[in-house]
Order: sequence, then C-alpha cells, then structure tokens
Amino acid sequence: MAPSRITLASLAVAGVSSALLVAGCGGGTTLDLTVRNDKRTVVDLTVAGASQGDLLGVNGDLIDSSGATIGAFHLAAAVVRTTRAREVRGTNAYISWTGTPDSLVFAGAPEYPAGGGLPTEPVRFAVVGGTGQYSGASGQATVTFTKPNLFDWKVELK
Repeated sequence: MAPSRITLASLAVAGVSSALLVAGCGGGTTLDLTVRNDKRTVVDLTVAGASQGDLLGVNGDLIDSSGATIGAFHLAAAVVRTTRAREVRGTNAYISWTGTPDSLVFAGAPEYPAGGGLPTEPVRFAVVGGTGQYSGASGQATVTFTKPNLFDWKVELK
C-alpha cells in the first residue's frame, strides 16, 4: 500500500523540524575557546589541606587569538572527595560572549591535584545548556591547561 500524501507531508515536516532543532542547538559544532583565569580563590573550610567541603572560585575572560577579551568565564567548585594527592571537585562553569545573549553552561566532577591544584592532564565537562544561539546545547568539553592562567576549551556540541 502506497503512503498517503498526508503521511509523506507529516514525515517531511518532522524531518525539517528535527533538523532545525539540532541546528538551533549547534548540532555537530566544535568550538575552540581560550580562557584566561584572572582571579582564583581557594577557601579551606575545614581542616588544613585538601578536605571535603573546600571551595574554589575562579573568574576570568574568554579571549580571542590576539588576547582581546570577547567574553567572561566563571567557575565554582566544591571538593567532594579527597585522597592524599588528588581531589574530586563538583564543578559548574559558565562561558559567555560580550554583547550577545550567548552562553554555555558546563558541569562535571573531574579529579585534580589536592589543595586546589591546577589540572595536570585534560579534564572533561558535560555541556548541560546555554543561552542565545546555544539554548538547549549539549555535548562535551575537554579543557587543557596550556600556560600560566590560560586554558584551552574544546567544546563539542551535539
């Protein structure tokens, strides 16, 4: 039995709608971003040294290849598990672009050197949302420490 015109039209509308939804979320887009951390504060809430409950706050700039500021970066983390040399931080991070409604939101629980140390290998975060052209975004970000206060973010959006 041949499909009806209504069935074919419905399938076409569904296909176009799905394509627009994916395109609106940055479907298949990879962003290579650089963040410069300007202010980094470790708050040791309990016993001296790395311990559960310690906090880390970071603020900085999203910069372009010339070093010019094109947006902002914010990160808040709480230590949720420690060993002698490592700590796991429940982390939320935010990147936004100046003069636009665009932003990306990240979450994860990567492992770092204890005591608020900087990452010694790439860490990964989930892309959990965004605003503007990134509204509804999902995917993964890989963050690599490159130079003092500079981090490269490879953001792979689905």
